Amino acid sequence: DVVNSASAVAVQQQIAELRDWKLDGVCATGRVFNHPSIGDGDVIVTSALRNPGGAREGEIVQTESGSQYMLGTPQVSTSGGQA
Repeated sequence: DVVNSASAVAVQQQIAELRDWKLDGVCATGRVFNHPSIGDGDVIVTSALRNPGGAREGEIVQTESGSQYMLGTPQVSTSGGQA
């Protein structure tokens, strides 16, 4: 499983992981895990990503400020398009 092995790499390299994430312009919003100073499951908004176009599940992204995040499962859209 790519995501589970990506999570294992993130833990080994001490990279925080974002789960249930989505892009908000050039920033990512999601629940953070394995962060040195933020509690597991807390929702955060990152600073601007260096390459927001490369943000996809299983990738490590870097912010303009230098922080790195492993992207876990993205947020599932809740809009069903039904009236």
